Amino acid sequence: MISLSEKIKSIPTIKPLGFFVLGILLEKHLYASMPIHPNLSAIIVVLVLIFSLYKYLPLKKNHCLPPGFIYILFVFVGYNISKLQENQSVSPGEGIYLAEVASLSIKKNKSTNLKLLLRNDAQTYRPFKEKHFVNAYFSSSSERELPHPGQVILFKGNVTKVMNQGNPKEFDYATYLSRRKVYSSCFIRDSCWKIIEIPSKLSKLQSYSLEVKNSLQQYIRRIAKLKGGLDYEVMLAICTGDKSELDRDQKAAYSRAGAIHVMAVSGLHVGMIWAFLAHLTFFLRRNFKGLIIQFVLIISVLWFYAFVTGLSPSVIRSCIMFTLASIANLLKKNKGIYNSLFIAALIQLTLNPDLIFDAGFQFSYTAVLSILLFQPIFSVPLKKKNTILKFLMDLITVSISAQVLTFPLGAYY
Repeated sequence: MISLSEKIKSIPTIKPLGFFVLGILLEKHLYASMPIHPNLSAIIVVLVLIFSLYKYLPLKKNHCLPPGFIYILFVFVGYNISKLQENQSVSPGEGIYLAEVASLSIKKNKSTNLKLLLRNDAQTYRPFKEKHFVNAYFSSSSERELPHPGQVILFKGNVTKVMNQGNPKEFDYATYLSRRKVYSSCFIRDSCWKIIEIPSKLSKLQSYSLEVKNSLQQYIRRIAKLKGGLDYEVMLAICTGDKSELDRDQKAAYSRAGAIHVMAVSGLHVGMIWAFLAHLTFFLRRNFKGLIIQFVLIISVLWFYAFVTGLSPSVIRSCIMFTLASIANLLKKNKGIYNSLFIAALIQLTLNPDLIFDAGFQFSYTAVLSILLFQPIFSVPLKKKNTILKFLMDLITVSISAQVLTFPLGAYY
């Protein structure tokens, strides 16, 4: 069996990802004030491509310089992309604003929460150049129907910066929200907003996805009511990830049982769908054409599931991982699954460097990597081919393998 160190060395994408992450961390913690020219990212990316093709160029080779130089460039790429996506938005304060609804409504105790994307200051007609999301709390006494994702509203309110309470060793909620591009909050009274019929600038795909998710939630509520008032809150959480209607006792019960993760629509749900469809379409594996059909069918269902659950970052992350892993399996690349895992991480960090600080992002990739690395080591070969016993042993070894790297991370948090 190949040793763990040799297995890690044989994965070519692990080093570029590591140096890319190092660049992000440097920008966030050490040299965040270093000035960067806006066009430097494009120049560095071109240099990375040139030096990546170095061995194919008809030049006298120096085998030590190019790899090290490429890794240094990846550090600068990570730093530069993180710097370019840094937002210095300032909360505008009291005023009248034009904003787009960017989320479904979430019921709170005394209000209803919606995430808004500020577009313009309606008094000065000054547009907001950077993406500035606001946690808006609408009065719960309102009998009006709240706006839907993609709709544009005009509202009056005091948009203030999100601040921590100042308690010792408290959770840094302001930083947590800022990494999701939410920098401000405001309270909007019943008579202080109205819907404006103008085109939305938000992604139509994202808006329509949230509408489909809302329709699914309403369908679950309606069926539960028709069936005599069944407790639909758990199904709502498991199917759509909406835990806002669970009471404190229900959340505590699932937390004590160690099953609270089933309430978060993420890699667990996507993996179950992938495994179910893979077993259901086993007959397509007889030839390469059948494998292609199976691949297209499974990946289409996965991305459709991502669509009906609102295209949440956790589901998109899982779909990217499973898509690339499925391609690796289709091409029968032994180390393709590891490379697909790191390529998926690199793609997501390029689009949003702040994901490196997201606990869900860390747990997802750490769990999958831990299973891939340690499950073959922990699996015990059975002398007799007992399908049921083998299935149970696989479940046990997968669970143990996932804990190897996620336990320290969980202990840290």
